Amino acid sequence: MKLFLAAAILILIFDQILKFIFYDVLGIGVLNGGIAYGFGAGNSLFFWSIIVLTFFICGLAVFLFLKYKKKTLIVSLGGGLFVGGAIGNLIDRIFLHGVRDFIPFNWIPLEIFDFTCNLADISLTAAVFLLFFHIITETSEPHDERQKTNGGGSSVKKYMSLRVKNEESVGKRITAEDHVNGMDRYGVDIKYEDDDLMVINKPVGLVVHHGAGIFDGTLEDILPDNGLERRGIVHRLDKMTQGLLIVAKNETTLLKLREMFKCHEIKRTYVGLCSGIIRNDLIIDKNIIRNRRNRTLFVTTNGDEGRNAVTILKVLRVVGNDTWCEFELLTGRTHQIRVHCKSIGHPLVGDAEYNPKGKNGQKLQAYKLEFVHPISNKLIKVEIASINS
Repeated sequence: MKLFLAAAILILIFDQILKFIFYDVLGIGVLNGGIAYGFGAGNSLFFWSIIVLTFFICGLAVFLFLKYKKKTLIVSLGGGLFVGGAIGNLIDRIFLHGVRDFIPFNWIPLEIFDFTCNLADISLTAAVFLLFFHIITETSEPHDERQKTNGGGSSVKKYMSLRVKNEESVGKRITAEDHVNGMDRYGVDIKYEDDDLMVINKPVGLVVHHGAGIFDGTLEDILPDNGLERRGIVHRLDKMTQGLLIVAKNETTLLKLREMFKCHEIKRTYVGLCSGIIRNDLIIDKNIIRNRRNRTLFVTTNGDEGRNAVTILKVLRVVGNDTWCEFELLTGRTHQIRVHCKSIGHPLVGDAEYNPKGKNGQKLQAYKLEFVHPISNKLIKVEIASINS
């Protein structure tokens, strides 16, 4: 949001300053009654339509940006440039009944004036290219992810010694016809179930829910056909992390489970293989923030910036040059274990995003859950065979 506002404000300020210097002081330029590059000039109805449309588009752009979850560098910059440029020209149209253009683009074949644009017009053009580039890359992402999963499926299974049922379908595009086969087809087995909730074992390669250009082929698509609400998913695991997830069966249970997660009343234990040799148990207490260079990843910070994250690391055994460790989360941040392991110089083996030598997915498993049942108040303990065993 900061980059979005900064880009919009800077473009607006510099646009007005340059227009004042060139058009008002130096007398360079023209007052264009059309839109960018002189198109539509001289048409009164078109002029007022543009003013109304600009108000609507600016409001829509801000609304969509606030709602859009993946605010990458390109999206934030593109959105800011678009809004800043649009408001810059809108101010001219409202107070001057035209836009002050002072930049000559004589190569445009449809030009009407010698001066056809300004900084706001260039900003709008750049924003369109940036947002178009983002749309193209996001559209291609799901296909690439499926190819990676299907292409490396068997090696991931062997690498992590996971008992994934019907591995060929993990990460595969799920269709309405596939839904008939239920969770078993996609390697999702139930470890505990009652009238209010279930604990399932998610396989490697299966995305938990929609997002970041992924619109199908997820756990969220499978659950409704087992009589569950889409909102039954209480928490998540990364795509390449296998292990236990709690799924609520009704709204009351869902709300109580969310509150329990918020209050850290659900004990989650992971096991993972860290690169390098770790001699002693650790408590990693480092805040986590988004990586400014890659908004899909995270980094730790030594200051107060970011969100508090605490991981308890217990050394299990050393194997060659790597170390099996058990992790207990005292907070539940995205990529928490992976980011914390990298921060201490021991990224997870196989982690393609946080380990320079990683590939095929991180060796990490959520193998134990312990919590008090939100309805019956009974103690629930669920544990699966550890990949370390």
